[in-house]
Amino acid sequence: MTLIHFLNCLSLAAVPYVITYRLSGLSEHGCFWKCVQAASCYAVCQLGKMLFLATFVIDSVPYYGEALRHSMEVLDLVVLQTVMSRGGVYGDLRFLVTGFSWAAAEFIFTRLLPFWVGARGVEFSWRYLQMALDSNIGLVFHLSTAILLAQWKSSERSTPLVLALILLTYRAALFDALPLDPWALLAVKACASAVIGLSALSYTLNNNQKGYSNVFH
Repeated sequence: MTLIHFLNCLSLAAVPYVITYRLSGLSEHGCFWKCVQAASCYAVCQLGKMLFLATFVIDSVPYYGEALRHSMEVLDLVVLQTVMSRGGVYGDLRFLVTGFSWAAAEFIFTRLLPFWVGARGVEFSWRYLQMALDSNIGLVFHLSTAILLAQWKSSERSTPLVLALILLTYRAALFDALPLDPWALLAVKACASAVIGLSALSYTLNNNQKGYSNVFH
């Protein structure tokens, strides 16, 4: 039963990634190694953040460590933008490769080990099902971040774009501040991801019509 629970959690978390990879056109365009390269950038970015935090976080100062940790998420935006600019892919593949790879790398590095150690060791636990669902929500958030960053070089950097990127950067801090139980928090994250995702898509399509962007062209 423990192995079945592990496989259920792993399937619930991984199948949306497989479907996204297959149906988004990434597999048809031979982007596997591009995704691997982008995922490697994620690993290097997270390692750099951990080394920086381990060096400069001062435990004796209240809230300093948490504020610095959440502020370091800005580095993800910088690296994401760099990967999109120099990744050798164009059009809608830019944000697809980068956003998908970022989400997939996060799943591999932060979910697989807990599933293997935790879900494989118990017959059933809602905690790991929640982690699997949270991983799916993360996929939407990362794709939304990538598609908005793809608009950053357009001729019109509007206030909604900046605010959306700020919210996406500090979403972990905002969600942590909510006094909700795990299922309610998961529902809030799902609704927020849907709103952000649809808004990012609408914003991009609107920019396409104005000629500011070539994403989806």
